[in-house]
Amino acid sequence: MRAKRFEDLYFWQKARDLAKLVYRITEQERFEADIAFRDQFRQAGFSPMGEIAFGFAQGDAEEFRDSLDISRGDLMRVKSLTYLARELGFLEDSQVEEIMICIQEVERLMTGFVRGMRSRHRGEIHHDEHFAEHSQEHEAEFRGNSRATEPEESFERSYRDDPSTQNDA
Repeated sequence: MRAKRFEDLYFWQKARDLAKLVYRITEQERFEADIAFRDQFRQAGFSPMGEIAFGFAQGDAEEFRDSLDISRGDLMRVKSLTYLARELGFLEDSQVEEIMICIQEVERLMTGFVRGMRSRHRGEIHHDEHFAEHSQEHEAEFRGNSRATEPEESFERSYRDDPSTQNDA
């Protein structure tokens, strides 16, 4: 498989899964209480996949890495809003966990891809081979790591033990 389009990048596909997950969750009636927050949460969920696509289209490795760094920041924005949504009563713990797993997956794949770019390639991006090679490589690495498919053991404990995440209800 050769990545000639951003849609061929595995981490873009996973970022799209995150966007769909955030959208699906925010369709719930409880988000109707604060439409502005819902819309901001959705926009944050859509941003990583958009930034990846934008960077791919630039054709330059440095610009693409910059876009992936921005996308990583977008992921942290989703994470931050996820915590807030839970604290405000919009999300259940299981939904928080589902979003966090998805964020972790996208971030891990992108980080591995960027490491590969930095260590092997400089200058122009070769859309036909470069992306397919690294995307497939890091997809296999991710799928081979059983920890990555399960929630971080410490997440649930740290989230529940952190007084700032407790509802006052």
